[in-house]
Amino acid sequence: MTFADGPCFRLDLGPVIAAHPPLPALDNPALFTQAKIGISRRMLSYYLSGAKPIPKTVWLACLGWQALEHSEAVAHA
Repeated sequence: MTFADGPCFRLDLGPVIAAHPPLPALDNPALFTQAKIGISRRMLSYYLSGAKPIPKTVWLACLGWQALEHSEAVAHA
């Protein structure tokens, strides 16, 4: 995280990602390669480290992925 007046701090968003059901998809780089939503490994790293905020489009993609995973699990049950 970088503040406008200069200080820069590293954040570990691992616990936050694990605590919010839609976000674990961010921890799976292969998912973004498979989905072809245009997120580079570098940007994914920024989101995971907290260096950049997660855009709404990425958040919504994670929600969509979660919904698909849930519907596939229900279909196979």
